Amino acid sequence: VLQEKVRYLYKRVYKYLKTSKMILDDLEDIYRNAVINQLIEAKTEEIINNVFKDIKRNSKTPFQRHMFASGITPEGSIHFLDDLFDNVHQRFIISGNPGTGKSTLLKNIFNHAVSKRFDVDVFHCPMNPEKIEHLIIQELGIGFITSIQPHILSNIRGDDVVIDMNFVLDCSRLKDFKGDIEYNNSLSWELFEKAIKTLGNVKKTRNELEAIYASNMNFGVIDKVREQILAKILRYIYNQ
Repeated sequence: VLQEKVRYLYKRVYKYLKTSKMILDDLEDIYRNAVINQLIEAKTEEIINNVFKDIKRNSKTPFQRHMFASGITPEGSIHFLDDLFDNVHQRFIISGNPGTGKSTLLKNIFNHAVSKRFDVDVFHCPMNPEKIEHLIIQELGIGFITSIQPHILSNIRGDDVVIDMNFVLDCSRLKDFKGDIEYNNSLSWELFEKAIKTLGNVKKTRNELEAIYASNMNFGVIDKVREQILAKILRYIYNQ
């Protein structure tokens, strides 16, 4: 019964997250329709020229590590941005509403770094793994951080370059959608929090299940099997 409950709760978690993402996608579409694309292109070119100015192309084969810097847990959304970027010399902190070109900006920077044959650590969005959220180019000591809810960088340094991508918006195009924006924001976060709460129930149920298993386990048999396996390993080693 408890196993069935765990499976059922997991399905509900995924449904809540899937629906939350659908609402965020709609919100992204609203903002994207108000974007001035030339401003994104100009900002991308400005940053690339700034970062890679006078940088020669490496001769080695570049290596990329694709990871996640944040995650969704029963305790809530967690991230490791402050630890990951603590030793990065030059940091670009990127913020802005959905659909304002944050991921597009980072993808273009990533592609340029790879074309220059630099190793890059790439951090993707847990809700949409196709999207890039953060980058570290270790050889240049440069990092790009998307600092938005639910992963806000807590330690902002004086020499950090802060880029609010909302500057690319033509706000006059958003006036008719103010109610939709507020509704979508509220609903998506409500669903996200519901997913986390349900994930907490998953953990609680799994703990109950593990307690039942533990109370019925014969640890003496486990110890005996472990000793037998260890003896076989040792015989194999010493007979070589």
